[in-house]
Amino acid sequence: MSGAGAVGDGARSKLAALNSRFAGFDRQVEVESKARLDQEDAAENQLKDSIARLEKTLNAEIKKRVEANKALQGMFEAQMATVQDKLEAGLLDRLDQLHASVGSLNGRVDAVEKDFMEAREQYIRDIEDKSSMVAKDAAALQEACQNERADRKERETLIIAKLRDLSPSTPAPPTGWRRSSGSAT
Repeated sequence: MSGAGAVGDGARSKLAALNSRFAGFDRQVEVESKARLDQEDAAENQLKDSIARLEKTLNAEIKKRVEANKALQGMFEAQMATVQDKLEAGLLDRLDQLHASVGSLNGRVDAVEKDFMEAREQYIRDIEDKSSMVAKDAAALQEACQNERADRKERETLIIAKLRDLSPSTPAPPTGWRRSSGSAT
């Protein structure tokens, strides 16, 4: 009878050791998962910072372009005042030349405004594309984490089922099994 008790105590001690290993493995998986989540958060924050810097640069460029357009508008208005003064002084020929210059300047301003609007739209499209890529990457990462969590739960369920199969109410395993499991520990 004491031999059967010793076998039961040995099995219990092996189960306890196995249980502590699983607990250690579970803690290690949790630590690794937390580290991975921290890395993902850091990467996401870095992407947000990059997007914020890009937005800041874009806003600065927009402000700069608006100020340049205002300066051009101010120059245009000053030239119009000069043209009017010369017209009043009787310089009609000169007025025609200035009208040609103003038309050229307007063409340039229109070209600059068109280029500015196209560049702005391109910046916005690029930012939206990058934002959608970041959102897709985040969704894929979240799905991968959920799949990993589901796989881990399945493995844990299988391990629990195997542990139940190895409970003390089951018949003692063959002696060869004890020897191979003893050498594995």
